[in-house]
Amino acid sequence: MLKKILKKIHTLLFSFYRQKGFAIATSTTLAVVVVGVTTIAVFIAINQHGRVELLKKSDRSKELADLGMFLAKNHIAGDSDWSDDGGILYNNTAYEGGYYTVTLSEESTHNIKITSVGIYNDNKHTVVKNISRTMNKNNQLPSSMYISISTANTFIIDNSLIDLQLSNNHPTRDITISEMIITWTTDNGELINRIQTGEASSWLSGGAGSPDGEQPSGTLFDIVDYVLTAQSTGTNVSLRFNSSITSREFSIYFRFADGTSKHVEFSPAANSTQSSIIYIDDSSTHFHYYGHHIQDTLIVNTSPTQNALVTGFKIKWLYDDTTMQFKRLRFITDSGNGIPTSVWSGYVDSDTFLNITPYALPANETHEITFTFDVDDMNYKRYVFTLYFADGSEKTATIDNNLINQADYLDVSVSDAELSFGDKTLEGIVLKNTHTETGIWLDKIKINLDPDSSQLIEGIVCDGQEVFSGTGTLNAVLDLTNVSFNAGVTISNRIDFDSSVDGVTFNITYIMLDSTEKSVDFNLSNQPFLNSFFSAVTRDAVIFNSHSPTRVQNLTISNTGAYNCIITHIRPVWKAHCGEKLTKIAIGASTTWSGNAGSGTKIDINDYSLTAGATNIPCKFTFNKKMVSPYKAAPDFDFEYTFIDSTTSTVSIKMNPASWVAGDNFESGNYSGGSGFVNNWLRNGFTTVKKTDGHSGSYFLIVQGKNTIIKRQVDLAGYSTMKMRFFRRVVSFEASHNDRLYFEVSDNGGTDWHTIATYTESDETSKFVYEEHDLSDYTLGSDFFIRFRNTSNQKGDRVLFDDIFFFE
Repeated sequence: MLKKILKKIHTLLFSFYRQKGFAIATSTTLAVVVVGVTTIAVFIAINQHGRVELLKKSDRSKELADLGMFLAKNHIAGDSDWSDDGGILYNNTAYEGGYYTVTLSEESTHNIKITSVGIYNDNKHTVVKNISRTMNKNNQLPSSMYISISTANTFIIDNSLIDLQLSNNHPTRDITISEMIITWTTDNGELINRIQTGEASSWLSGGAGSPDGEQPSGTLFDIVDYVLTAQSTGTNVSLRFNSSITSREFSIYFRFADGTSKHVEFSPAANSTQSSIIYIDDSSTHFHYYGHHIQDTLIVNTSPTQNALVTGFKIKWLYDDTTMQFKRLRFITDSGNGIPTSVWSGYVDSDTFLNITPYALPANETHEITFTFDVDDMNYKRYVFTLYFADGSEKTATIDNNLINQADYLDVSVSDAELSFGDKTLEGIVLKNTHTETGIWLDKIKINLDPDSSQLIEGIVCDGQEVFSGTGTLNAVLDLTNVSFNAGVTISNRIDFDSSVDGVTFNITYIMLDSTEKSVDFNLSNQPFLNSFFSAVTRDAVIFNSHSPTRVQNLTISNTGAYNCIITHIRPVWKAHCGEKLTKIAIGASTTWSGNAGSGTKIDINDYSLTAGATNIPCKFTFNKKMVSPYKAAPDFDFEYTFIDSTTSTVSIKMNPASWVAGDNFESGNYSGGSGFVNNWLRNGFTTVKKTDGHSGSYFLIVQGKNTIIKRQVDLAGYSTMKMRFFRRVVSFEASHNDRLYFEVSDNGGTDWHTIATYTESDETSKFVYEEHDLSDYTLGSDFFIRFRNTSNQKGDRVLFDDIFFFE
């Protein structure tokens, strides 16, 4: 009887949808009514342990055996490999006064023998079944066996269900989702208007997929096919509705291209208040002198899963200036490529509430907020602003108008300094404002000589204009005619003395309008400048840190001279997308600085000594967030090193593929990424773009197995010289099998191929190796191809490639 009931349950739960033949059942009630003298009602429930709580009083031993068989089938249903399931699954498990024991016999990956024995009041019944797994139409294990679904972080916010996560556990096979059925209870007539898988809309009312229009509970959706790549994890599925869906239970079926399906039932968690997950970071906030802005205030969504939506805003300033008005509110985010999004503009007074264009703060993202006013002078005020969220919660923060330290952005270079006019004039000092947006002012100067002497200062000139005249004494603070530096401006500085200053060490202190100071020490004797000994190697430099690319590393520096090079400061410059900050600098084995600094900041690293003759000393620069992502191209970097004699040397690292003629770092996760190529990678055989630890970032290319070829066309027309670089790693090549991989090029569209390099077992390494090849001897035209050809005898014989770039 139990078998008949279970069969009935199975039939009801997995009945086929007529229009697609897709299994669905959202709720099932089975009633067996026998009308007569006696009516018996049987109710079935399966608890969290999968136990069936229906046993008849007669022939209990058989029913216990059937129960054990039922539980065993449920157990193996989710296992992709049956060959490791041998042994006792349940041993004398007590249930309703009896016992059942279940044994699994080890057969093979696709076959298993189940023996279930039920015992009740010394009566024993044995059930034996041999089960073979059903293969899909391609004679493969069903796709559903390799899909795992996580609802642990799923939650409801506003009209959306967020962060149902899918993973493909197959080591090499991509799996395609083709259809979905979505059901929920209690159904109050809500309609679905969007299904999003990953970053794409898989179905949209009036758009992608079918059927058309908003849809009710129980609808079968023919979605735009979505490919879960092999070993991909954490692909998010989100649903959007036309009204609130709080306090619902969901049932979702996913159907795959091979006709198999996976089902999940869950109750989404209640979300936190939106304001409670928001952190406001004002550590880098500053006031733009000419643009009337408060900028670089960071709004951080600290939740790994929950989104927030800003719908209102208010700003109030103390020490009220009645002539000042608030003018514009803007946000900047990574996905917008650093382009500001204006959510409100106009003119309002202090403490005015504003309904703004709703702005989304996605989970685990940081956004910059910028405030714009209608006046130049915003000094000596305190600003209190409040963000209002869609759920009615609020977040308030205070900003004090502490101006930037102007000296932090004054760069002083003496690399070209020299004496002239009888060694009485010091000229060639270069002063620069390194801030990208804000002006600074030089107000005073103090000059000293070592050893002490009695020279007098007769004049000081900046950018051709005399800013001090008359007579000044050493070590006295001299007032200058204010020297202004707009953002990025460079000017020259000359100092005239009344007598020779040859052979002395100069100590000059520049005092800014805000009283902050910048000092420089140097001499003009025959000792060479320290920057002449300094060198750097950048070819191996990458943005890398396991699966979170937050660190620039593999930059090395050397000292070729006989003097120690004392490095006093490093100034990093990069194009920031969303307020990225440098948080740590390490040279060699030492952390020389930690903190929080933006692009263009000159950082005091506490006089690091690069000893004479030191070679290949690694430098690492760590940032507070990812510096590259599918939505954010890797920036180029300039690192300016300043030495104790005030000379400088700048190291440039070209990370951005746009800096190259063509290139692919495979961070797209597929065969169509990179830039500068004519088309996608064309392949035959076994290739994979794999996500683990590449040379840089997460993804890299694997070319494996016999007769595997992958090639790509690049347009090199117009170039007279061309080089190509990449990183490669050879794995599992064997001399006995004559394993080989050839790197080849064709300059006539693939008609003829020329071998550039051949890789054998002697080239195996435990890490990626840099290679560079000159292609200038070939015809550099629009039909230039590169290819990698593997002739090894086994699939495991492979070569890994990453960061393939062409450059002049």
